[in-house]
Amino acid sequence: MTMRQSEKKQGKSDRELHLSRTGTKAGRASWTRLTFVCDGVFCLALAIGFAFQVPWVTALWRWLEGPIANGYFAAILASFGAGSLLLAWSREWQAATGGTAALIITCLGFAAHAAVRYALGEDDGLLIHATVLAVVAAFAVSTLLGSLNSDLSDMRPVPRGLRYFFLVFALLLLACGIALLFGAPGVMPWELAVQTSLLIGWIFVGLSAEYAYVALRGRLPDVRVLLVGFLVYGAVFAPALLQHFGVVESDYLPSLIANVGVLVLSAPLAIFYLTIAKAVRPITAVDHN
Repeated sequence: MTMRQSEKKQGKSDRELHLSRTGTKAGRASWTRLTFVCDGVFCLALAIGFAFQVPWVTALWRWLEGPIANGYFAAILASFGAGSLLLAWSREWQAATGGTAALIITCLGFAAHAAVRYALGEDDGLLIHATVLAVVAAFAVSTLLGSLNSDLSDMRPVPRGLRYFFLVFALLLLACGIALLFGAPGVMPWELAVQTSLLIGWIFVGLSAEYAYVALRGRLPDVRVLLVGFLVYGAVFAPALLQHFGVVESDYLPSLIANVGVLVLSAPLAIFYLTIAKAVRPITAVDHN
């Protein structure tokens, strides 16, 4: 074999290897995108079920305390669904890190808490839910590992103002979450069942971790996912909160006002950074010129 033939054969092998790696990477990206689409559609379907009180959906959590509780769970599920669909559209897989970590903390924390209560003889019907959430956490761990191994195309840091806002919000969520785990009344604007207080408490703890991660380690794709999720949460939960003014007990009125106040004050900030501020908007060809 001549040197030219050897070089030609080597070049052909390199091209085939490159095409093989490219095809594998594209296939993995397609599978990841499909996963996020399915997650988003599933969460949004459940959110619609809770919002419109579809019996088979509300039966998934039999301790619901009325329309306000339905509205809250619809809002949380809708925010996760919207974030998943945004990730599927943007393909910034690493931006799933914060939300996935929040899901893992929520599911594992609640599952462990329920298991301890069951071991202590407090059989309050949570064991089945804890088992399901533990399985969800296992899938979330695989998603987290995949997101950590991917790269972001937009590595711009979080604007300083948003960084401080996220840190304050993380501390507030953590404080409220711990209070709910200890059964403190008045954190949410309605009387919570013990089971619901535990679940929402762990949701708050998980979300506090997400806000802290985005503030300390996140990049702009993380910010966009977080802000879109927050806006969707507010849009879905706001009607239930406003309707609750007609039936709220006086002991829970301060909490109701505080919840509405957080949405009213935070929503314009999120809209500004998502639509007006160039510091957060995705980079376009116009921005480069």
